[in-house]
Amino acid sequence: MADDPADNLAELFSAVCEGRLPHLLAKRWFIMGVLRVAREGEQLDRALGLKGDGIRTLQRRLMMVRRDRHLRAALQAVALTDGLSDWARCQRLAPLVVGFMRTWRSTRRLTDPAPDWPAWKREVFRAAQCDIPLPRTAGGLRDVLVRTSPCSLNDGKDNLLARYL
Repeated sequence: MADDPADNLAELFSAVCEGRLPHLLAKRWFIMGVLRVAREGEQLDRALGLKGDGIRTLQRRLMMVRRDRHLRAALQAVALTDGLSDWARCQRLAPLVVGFMRTWRSTRRLTDPAPDWPAWKREVFRAAQCDIPLPRTAGGLRDVLVRTSPCSLNDGKDNLLARYL
């Protein structure tokens, strides 16, 4: 378990949802935060390290998880064959994202993507709805792939919280 307050909150939330005990570090983190509230009168979100100067809000982090999940799906959708490398998919999607974002102002009012759009475009639409800037270069898209690799998805705990946005 990391020292990241958002990771601890995600662990606590998933433990409650799954009916299991949370990891010891997440439990200690929560107990220490509640004790700071009781003893010092601090606000709970600040005592837990979820709010403060220079701290990205939990909602923004979860929206980024959601955005990145859609971008990952868009990257998969542009792979016409399974043998296409990650980098080649990023190079293929980057100009499509740039072109899509030119039309975003007129399409952002839609609640759902058009059913006749290709899969990559529907996923980019969903990613843009998260209201976090989209990477428009192959390098930026590669960063998303690295950040959302199966080994870096926080065991899905962030994804569990992101579903409730």
